[in-house]
Amino acid sequence: MLDTIDAANKLQQTIGRISNLPTPPLVFQQINRVINDPGTSAYDIAVILSEDPAMSVKILKLSNSAFYGLRHEVTSIKQAVVIMGMEAVRSMVLSTAVFDIFKKDTIDPEIQEEFWRHSLATATCMRMLVRSLSGTWIRKSDQAFSTGLLHDIGRLVMYSYLPDDYQAAKKLHETDAVPMLMAEETALGYTHSNVGALLAQKWGLPPQLEDAIEFHHYPHLSKDESSLAYMAHLADYIAHLTLDTEEELEKDPPHLDPVVLEELKIPEDRLKSYSDTLREEYTKAETFIQMATGM
Repeated sequence: MLDTIDAANKLQQTIGRISNLPTPPLVFQQINRVINDPGTSAYDIAVILSEDPAMSVKILKLSNSAFYGLRHEVTSIKQAVVIMGMEAVRSMVLSTAVFDIFKKDTIDPEIQEEFWRHSLATATCMRMLVRSLSGTWIRKSDQAFSTGLLHDIGRLVMYSYLPDDYQAAKKLHETDAVPMLMAEETALGYTHSNVGALLAQKWGLPPQLEDAIEFHHYPHLSKDESSLAYMAHLADYIAHLTLDTEEELEKDPPHLDPVVLEELKIPEDRLKSYSDTLREEYTKAETFIQMATGM
């Protein structure tokens, strides 16, 4: 693991070279602001969404999709917000914003597809993990889903805004056959997790989400007590094992920190059942990305 101070200094110097770090669209900024207000109602969210017809259509389609599996048709934005929950709406708007900012014409389609496939799998797995735990976790399933979707967002930032750094890390990864994370640390002095956390901070995302993005590879360094970083680490691991090809697994094998299982009180023999469930749930969850990207 990098020295934290050195990594922070290196990252700040690097980010200083980026004059156009992306900003989210107005609709996301508005929704993010009101969701962070404890007094916000579904009506407040619906009013904002009503100003964006395209987003409203996506929200309605998602609420009526297999992703939520409702028996009755949802016909209004307010009803959709109530059913989906505010965090799910934020995930939807945020996903759309990310896809619009990092468009396919600026990113290799193969990299784009790989990013969304793994991000969606991790998000779905986090949703599953949270719902399998008792207590207050059940109320955090949508926040966990958002975390899973964005845990690797720094990779897209690096590819689009730091192409030379990205290629340097990739070259080391391929030439010396070292994991990509280690290649980033060695070649650059910072990682995609650091970049992703900086973007989350710039966009005003919840501190718990920012923390999980930054520490999902090293959850024991997390400053947050909600365990989202531990959850993201485990979901990331299960997603790789479940959906990566044999070639991908051989090229960049995922690492599981055993402390994570202790922290979450999950026995190792349960991981296979999580993997099996993820295979089943992933197809339903694809609707989320289809709605967000307009694909």
